[in-house]
Amino acid sequence: IDLIVNQAETGTVCIYASIGKTITSLRYLLDTLVSTKALSHTVIIGASSSDVAPLIFLAPQAAFTVAEYFQKKGKDVLLILDDMGNHAKIYREISLLGNKPPGRESYPGDIFFTHAHLMERAGSFTKEFGGGSITALPVIEINLNDFTAFIPTNLMAMTDGHLMFNSSLHNQGLRPAIDVSLSVSRVGRQTQNRVQNLLSDRIRQIMAQAQSLETISRFSSELPFETQLILRQRELILELIKQESLKFIPLEIQTTLLGLVFTSFLIDKKADFIQKYKDTLIEAFMKDPKLVSTTKAFKTFQDEQELIKTLESLAPYLKELCPIATIKPEDITAKRIIS
Repeated sequence: IDLIVNQAETGTVCIYASIGKTITSLRYLLDTLVSTKALSHTVIIGASSSDVAPLIFLAPQAAFTVAEYFQKKGKDVLLILDDMGNHAKIYREISLLGNKPPGRESYPGDIFFTHAHLMERAGSFTKEFGGGSITALPVIEINLNDFTAFIPTNLMAMTDGHLMFNSSLHNQGLRPAIDVSLSVSRVGRQTQNRVQNLLSDRIRQIMAQAQSLETISRFSSELPFETQLILRQRELILELIKQESLKFIPLEIQTTLLGLVFTSFLIDKKADFIQKYKDTLIEAFMKDPKLVSTTKAFKTFQDEQELIKTLESLAPYLKELCPIATIKPEDITAKRIIS
């Protein structure tokens, strides 16, 4: 839903194929798209769980046909196939009824070809073939204890990477709840500019160091300043990458916020400071004349050090925007009396 809503100003045509989902979930999607005014650039193709098996099986083929119609008109198309696990089960049902020999997990032997043949219809096309592009996002719901099952690994093999969403991370408040250790991007770093690339290297290094130091921190009451700094930076990064549903944060703002972690502005701050002032900072970097020039120019910087140096010069102004409340001695006395 976030992906579809955020395409409103890009001119991208969004197609959502509901494959064997319930009517209730499809109704919720429709209501959300109507309320966010995203239905104007969205096509929904639905075969619900109550429909007959052949209709559910043909839903992704129908979705790709509609996507190709817009692609041949030179438009960019985002196609979401939800859920390919249901599609595989329906194909297995049809195949077994048709006396096809069952293979692994009783799926027919050509299940990989069937899904791969669909995925290969996506891509970026030359003007000779109408121009435009189709970006296909197959979705599958799995048990994380068995994510190496037959169908999920098939989809992983035929795509340019995957994001693994974890319900336990979602319950811990991490939104979107992406399990970094199980997610893979085969082209992601190639699409980043130099600043993003180098900044992401530093962030990954901090996350890895913090993970190795976390066990030590549990058994030690006094930690060196360097260790405290790494653990605090990880808390700040985790808080900064949280993004609530239907809340769009532009790429340049995301990069700028992550760059602040390495400045004196956040060196002594904790996660609760980000919780309090994150919206203020986003608003300021989007609209404040003193800060907008930095966010717009981040792609022109030579490396992440230049971005951090520029943000460091803005630290005094940012401290004025996000003041830390000071506690007066009389307030402490009053709290003790109340308690």
